[in-house]
Amino acid sequence: MGARYKQFIDINGKAVITYSMGVLMRCKFISRVVVVLPKKHFLKFSHALKKKNKSPKLIFIKGGSTRRESSFSALKYLLKLPPKFVIFQDASRPLITQEMVHSVYENAKKWGAAVIGIMAVDTIGELKGKFMISAPDKKKIFHVHLPQCYEFNSIWEAHTASKGEDIDNSVLLSRLGKRIRIVFGHYPNTKLTHKEDIKIISSML
Repeated sequence: MGARYKQFIDINGKAVITYSMGVLMRCKFISRVVVVLPKKHFLKFSHALKKKNKSPKLIFIKGGSTRRESSFSALKYLLKLPPKFVIFQDASRPLITQEMVHSVYENAKKWGAAVIGIMAVDTIGELKGKFMISAPDKKKIFHVHLPQCYEFNSIWEAHTASKGEDIDNSVLLSRLGKRIRIVFGHYPNTKLTHKEDIKIISSML
């Protein structure tokens, strides 16, 4: 997309990021909502968001240069008073609902980790150069979405063991041999990626 910070694109009169913030703020079992913002425009963005919500539950911190670094920044902030569980959300997914958040939280309490999953519809191919060399059984393939919920100690261990790759939290945790419960049934959960997505998301909000 042309805009560098798509989470601040206006859809239906609101910045995309504010949809996620609003849902998380309304979840009574969440004590703190830590919003990770780009370092370069931290003052500008944090000031704009604070003007619309002055709740002490809402905290703004500076992120890193990658998604993984930004996730780790949030964990380092929470380490001062670590919660038992931590929920991650992608600000570019404004169709989040309280039901999604509650689902991953309840499943994480039982299994230690839970993510929203969407079963693959199309055939997924593996490339070598420009040629397809295999196609896994799509009945066993799913898309990993957010929100995601993890035991704080487990995801902290996964990040500290990371070699710095910019990969999803679920991949970091699975590398430690941890099981992650997949929570299906939450669709659509469209991510704002292309400019054409704006119209699609707008019609669903």
